[in-house]
Amino acid sequence: MKLSKVLSPIFALLILTACGDQRMDTNELAEEVKSSMASSSQFKSSGISVESLIITRSDSESNIYKGILTTSEPNGEFTYSVDVTYDGKNFTWEIAG
Repeated sequence: MKLSKVLSPIFALLILTACGDQRMDTNELAEEVKSSMASSSQFKSSGISVESLIITRSDSESNIYKGILTTSEPNGEFTYSVDVTYDGKNFTWEIAG
């Protein structure tokens, strides 16, 4: 058996794996969302700073994440629920009301 016949399928599998979904992990996504919040006009104009954000994926097949946001605001520290949607490339966030 030729070595190339054995290595070709392995090489193809490695390329497919390397080119697969490059989703951020939950911690990376949380950091990106925090950065987005901190730079938003909504937060800047109100003097709100993000202290922490913890998010978890609703389930392994979902694009929906739920989170707890802690902010520092002119009137004190507050905690909010946050909904994040992430499709693997783009995300949106919304403070749950």
